[in-house]
Amino acid sequence: MKQFVFLMLMFTLGCQNGRNTATGVATAGEFTMRVGQSVAIDGDALSITFIEVTEDSRCPANVMCVWAGNAAIRLNVMARNSDASSTELNTNLDPGSVDYGAYTIELVALVPSPYTERIISPDEYVATLLVSVR
Repeated sequence: MKQFVFLMLMFTLGCQNGRNTATGVATAGEFTMRVGQSVAIDGDALSITFIEVTEDSRCPANVMCVWAGNAAIRLNVMARNSDASSTELNTNLDPGSVDYGAYTIELVALVPSPYTERIISPDEYVATLLVSVR
C-alpha cells in the first residue's frame, strides 16, 4: 500500500510541468492547490488552506465577452505564532495578492475556465498560487 501511495504521489508530481503541487508541504514559490487542500510553507512558517471559490463570473471560454470577468477564492492563512486569517484573492480585480507576515501570497491562475454548457464542480477547481518572501 505504501508503494502505491508513493507511486501515485510521484505520478502526480511528475504531471505538473515543473510546478510544486501542494501535498502538505511546499517551499516558497509557485504551486497548485485544490479546494479543501492545505499546505505548510517552509516547514510550518506559513499554512495556507484553499477553502472555496466564492465567485466565478469569468467569461466562458467559448464566448466573446466585453470584459474577462473575475473569479475569487477564499484562503485561510496562518503564520507561526499568529491567529488564522481568512482572505479573498481575485483573478482580475484587487486584491490579487496579500501580504501576510513575511510572505506575499498571489493568485496566479484558477482553472478550469468556465464554458456555457458546463457547470464546474467545486472539487474541479485548481488554484495556482505564488508565495514569495518579502
